[in-house]
Amino acid sequence: MLHEKYVVMSTADILEIVGRKGDYTDLAIAVARKELKRRKVSDEEIKDHKSINLEVDDSWLENGLFDLSLSQKFFFYCSAIIRLIAKKFHLKWPYNFRAEGYLLKSNQSNYYTVVGLVFICLSIAFSGYSFSYFLFLYISGFIASFLFDVLYNKERQTKKIEETIKDGKLPYGYFDL
Repeated sequence: MLHEKYVVMSTADILEIVGRKGDYTDLAIAVARKELKRRKVSDEEIKDHKSINLEVDDSWLENGLFDLSLSQKFFFYCSAIIRLIAKKFHLKWPYNFRAEGYLLKSNQSNYYTVVGLVFICLSIAFSGYSFSYFLFLYISGFIASFLFDVLYNKERQTKKIEETIKDGKLPYGYFDL
């Protein structure tokens, strides 16, 4: 994990990372800057270091709290089987929220995919070969999943993400580069 790598590096090495913006991703530079803040390196010391460019985009830290839209939630709910097939055959999935810093979106997309798969199975098992009953069960499953997400799950995940960002730590496996 990137954060763990920077914790054991010397301050001079981290200053080099921040100073060579073109050689590193915005994420790597933002994590390096977080580590410098954690070490209480003064702004003067950072500015005095050769070739430091302080204009780094830390917006990925705030991106973690963006929510999926209703249509995206429904898309992930309905595309559960397609997403699993794409993952099984190592096909490129068009959404990579985790790599873009959207932690809540990543968690929600996984939640709706799993719940969608569960409700597909339950709807098939209890529909009795009636398409209208299958559709009723499947749509009811989305509504129940959506209400659970809005009333409980989203708030819990948001608090966890806010604590993680506040502590300057990244969740396990997040942004493994």
